[in-house]
Amino acid sequence: NGIALMYSQGQGVPQDYTEALRWYRKATDQGYAKAQYNLGNMYYYGRGVPRDRAEAERWYHKAADQGDDYAQRALGFKGSGLSILGTITLSAMFLWCLRTLKDALLRQPDSCDRQQPALTMAAVCGLAYIVLSVYGALGSFASVLTVNAFHFAESLAAGITIAIDITVFGPKRAKIVLAISSTLLIGSNLIVIWHHQFMRFVTTIRSFSSLNGLLIGLTVPLAVFLWLEMTKRTRDKKAAG
Repeated sequence: NGIALMYSQGQGVPQDYTEALRWYRKATDQGYAKAQYNLGNMYYYGRGVPRDRAEAERWYHKAADQGDDYAQRALGFKGSGLSILGTITLSAMFLWCLRTLKDALLRQPDSCDRQQPALTMAAVCGLAYIVLSVYGALGSFASVLTVNAFHFAESLAAGITIAIDITVFGPKRAKIVLAISSTLLIGSNLIVIWHHQFMRFVTTIRSFSSLNGLLIGLTVPLAVFLWLEMTKRTRDKKAAG
C-alpha cells in the first residue's frame, strides 16, 4: 500500500496511476483494508480506471467490514465529526430552543396568542434535530438501512421545525412554501422512479432519504396547518351567519 501511495501521489517517483493500481491490487489480495479503501478511491475518482461508483463502493464495503474508519465515513457508517461552523450553528440553535422553552414555561397561558405554542413546538423539534445531528456527526451505524433511516429522521425533524416556524407568519407564506415543497417532493420521487438505476449507490440513497425527510417534514405540517385554518374560517362563517 505504501508503494502504491507513492505512485498515486507522485512521492519520490513519477505519478503513475496504472502502477499504483497494480500495487493496490497486490495489497488487496492480502486483505489489507487501507489498500481496499484506496482502491475504492481510484474507482470513485476515475484515477487510472474508468470512474465506477458501484465498484468504488464495493471496495469501500470490503474495507469498512474490516473496521477502516475512512471507508466507514465514506459509506456514512461513521460520522466525520462536527465542523467549527456546524458547532456554532447547533450551539446558537440550542440557545434559541432553550430560551423559547423558558419563555413558554414562564409566560401565562393566553388563548389569543397563537405564536407561542407554535414556537414551543418548533423548539422541541429543534432540540430533537440537534440531538440527531450531534449523533450523526459523532456516532456510528450498523448498516446502510440504519444510516438511511437516521438521515431521513434527522431531515424530517429539521423540516418540521422550519414548517412550524413558517406557520407563525400566517397562511399566505405557508401556502407558498407548501406549493414549493410539495412540488419538489413529487418531482424528486418521479425522477428517482424514472432514473431508478441511480438508487444502487449508497451515497445517492442517503441523499434521497435526507431530501425526502426534509420535504415531508415541510409539506405535512404546513398542509395540516392550512387545513385547520380553512376549517376554522368555515366554522367562524357559520357562527357569524
